[in-house]
Amino acid sequence: GIPLLIVKNFDLVLPRAALGFHLPTADRAAHAAMLASLAPILKLAPWGKAGEVTHALRSMLLAGRSGMPELAAHLGTTPRSLRRALAAEGTTFEEIRDRVRFAMARELLELTTLPAADIALTLDFATPSAFVRAFRRWADRPPKAWRAERRAAW
Repeated sequence: GIPLLIVKNFDLVLPRAALGFHLPTADRAAHAAMLASLAPILKLAPWGKAGEVTHALRSMLLAGRSGMPELAAHLGTTPRSLRRALAAEGTTFEEIRDRVRFAMARELLELTTLPAADIALTLDFATPSAFVRAFRRWADRPPKAWRAERRAAW
């Protein structure tokens, strides 16, 4: 089997190899039908386009696809239309991606022993040093120091 780690709030952290695993009993037609039936409901949800982007980005990051073109295609729109919709809500794709990455980075640092380089790869950063710089910008300290503080608080 593929090892997995269960973390709080029922989120799962899986190795990248597990993302390509298909359940032998999965019904692709039923899955597609369910997604199609949910699409109109999700478009009416109160969280708007920013919430939709946040939700989609969380899973897309783990698949190594965190770019605007991939996200727009996933949401069935164009990058230009998505940027306009987000601007109308007072935010940008980059701001949302930073918030999602920061939240996921905190979870991974607090709940796992993954090194920063692996977290950088998981969150689709170009290099580990780019992740460390971003985390320092978000948390006013490097990931290693943030993790040590959290562990000391336990």
